[in-house]
Amino acid sequence: MNRISTDTSQLSAGEKEIANSLFESGDSIVLKNTNHTTISSSISSLRRSLKNSFEKIYFFSNSKWLIPGILTTVIAIISIIVSMASNMEVLGPTIFMIMFGGGSMAFLYGVIKAWTKAKESGKNMVAAIIVTIVFVHSF
Repeated sequence: MNRISTDTSQLSAGEKEIANSLFESGDSIVLKNTNHTTISSSISSLRRSLKNSFEKIYFFSNSKWLIPGILTTVIAIISIIVSMASNMEVLGPTIFMIMFGGGSMAFLYGVIKAWTKAKESGKNMVAAIIVTIVFVHSF
């Protein structure tokens, strides 16, 4: 692979990252296993650049829904507890089910993260399987 021009003004941030990484030692690189470190480093640079670019756009633009969602959840939980206060024998199980549901969702999030990490890295497959088995067995 040969660099045609050193002008990177037309490139996106990610493209600049990969170009700088690939061609830091010269104007050409041979795509073969002896250069795997440089190529892997370039791919990692691109991945990091894309993650930073998109995370800023989507995370910040969707964060406006976080506070209303939390407030709605808190109001719903408080209204359930207040409406059950007159019937104390169902208040305890109701609170337990709310906590169990929240714990289950956190556990499910952990399973999803384990599989995402296993898929991205190609490692930790055994850990993802174990977490999934424990999650399914807990129901």
